[in-house]
Amino acid sequence: MICPGNYPEQVVISSPLVLKGIANGNASAAVITVPAGGLVENAISSLFSSMKVQLLIQNTKDVSVSNLTVDGSGTGTFCSDTMAGIEIYQAGQIGHANTITNMVARNGCGIGILSDTSFADIESNDIHGTGGENLYTYAGTNKIGSNTFTGTIVVQGIDSFQATGSVASGNTIPEGMMLLDIGGVTVAQNTVQSEIFLNESSNNTVTNNTAILSGGPGIELLSDCLGCSGTMNNTITENKVSGGATGVQWFNSGQNVIQNNTFTNVQSGVVIDDEPGAGGNIVKSNTVNEATCGIDIVALVNTAFTPNNLFNVVTRVCHH
Repeated sequence: MICPGNYPEQVVISSPLVLKGIANGNASAAVITVPAGGLVENAISSLFSSMKVQLLIQNTKDVSVSNLTVDGSGTGTFCSDTMAGIEIYQAGQIGHANTITNMVARNGCGIGILSDTSFADIESNDIHGTGGENLYTYAGTNKIGSNTFTGTIVVQGIDSFQATGSVASGNTIPEGMMLLDIGGVTVAQNTVQSEIFLNESSNNTVTNNTAILSGGPGIELLSDCLGCSGTMNNTITENKVSGGATGVQWFNSGQNVIQNNTFTNVQSGVVIDDEPGAGGNIVKSNTVNEATCGIDIVALVNTAFTPNNLFNVVTRVCHH
């Protein structure tokens, strides 16, 4: 039990532990701050090599951390993925995930929370003012739910790489999210203000998300390199996209199902850009309301795009 106050230290947890901030009188903020001499390297990462981490969980399971603030103010102006507010490294296993709940990670110059080759439940946290991704997951399996992310300087609020079987649901993500080289992930009931981007990722479900855009695509699927696993067999359904350039678009991605989505006040509802060897997507029962193009065809390879509901569109089907 951690009483209110400022704790200028780098905390390392390497055995099962419950770490919880508690209230005392009128005070309730237990804050891990940057030591006077600055952060030192105290961790490693599969992706980023040596790391400077304020709260590190490593090589253990059944750790629970809650009701604390990790404040990275004072880490300097040079922002890098070699710094993190919280890192979970090679920790947890099926049925014994480490949990991060009701935490605040703020004003850091790196990643807010990094889950690296771990099993982690990351829920109901507030991450803001970071210089890198709000949340980065690599490998392992993560449950990411009901978090609020704001104020990162990069495109993705959630960046997930090879974290197969993870679930991201109920999050508020102004910066959007990217799935890279990943499969078996569910992305559901999130609210974003930038794109949900699937890159070289297959067999995922993107459903019941809301994207409120000022530009760019709402949902993008991409496979752009030879010999990659591709972006295949994804299900994109029941999403709502408003504003921006496109509701959903793809390049060189095949066998995906885009169904029962609603795209409102966009330039193009659906942009089809198939390539030889890809294509074969199914686009049906979507609603496009207010658009310059209902369906915009750049390249078409065996993709079926009827029937869809197109209202208040200047041109139902465009060809570029």
